[in-house]
Amino acid sequence: MSSISSSLNSVSTAYYNDLHQHFRPQTNDLKLLKIARIATIITGIAGILLALWMANSNIKSLWDEFYKYLGLFTGGLGGMFLLGMLTKKANGKGTLMGLVVSAALIWYISVFTHISFLMYTFFGVTSYFIFSYVFSLIYKGGGSG
Repeated sequence: MSSISSSLNSVSTAYYNDLHQHFRPQTNDLKLLKIARIATIITGIAGILLALWMANSNIKSLWDEFYKYLGLFTGGLGGMFLLGMLTKKANGKGTLMGLVVSAALIWYISVFTHISFLMYTFFGVTSYFIFSYVFSLIYKGGGSG
């Protein structure tokens, strides 16, 4: 219970500090407390609904599903990190176009091939890096990245 409670409180704190306060700065502590409680309740309800959906679905291994979705959605982040660390010619337009093409490629691999889900992250990082770099070279004046 304490792990669940601390996770819910962390999500509500992150929501308030990173999103809500950015768009609507508040100084009233009572309003802050109310917003944090509502965020905690919404997060708890979302977690319960997700758990019920997973209990009724045909998932054989939750760990495998976790890695499958992690590979689908985080490959671009690793590629973006490498692009920023290893190149100086990346720009905003090239990185956005690379993200779209890389996401489409990873989706294609996940739906139409028999490649293991453990390779999704590798293909995501590699394809994002290559496509974004190439698009950045093509669109040299595409803004800063």
